[in-house]
Amino acid sequence: MNRPQGYAFMELDGKVTEWDTFTCNHCQRVIPYQKHSQAEELGGHCMVCDKMICDRCVGKGCRPFEEKIREAETRAANRREYERVGK
Repeated sequence: MNRPQGYAFMELDGKVTEWDTFTCNHCQRVIPYQKHSQAEELGGHCMVCDKMICDRCVGKGCRPFEEKIREAETRAANRREYERVGK
């Protein structure tokens, strides 16, 4: 990967190191990596949403985090409506 999305300072073995980071588009996990790493070494690249994903999300299908939020908001709105109508 040549274009980092973020930057982090982390302490490893008592020494502060600097890392480029990317955020998994499916779970929002922040992944540190070294420059010029291959996507497969970091997790993978989702061919559906065309974004980087972490190793935990590889092979689970494409469910971007924003889609999960929209689904949760829809469920909550439906629940509120059901409770309102049921009274």
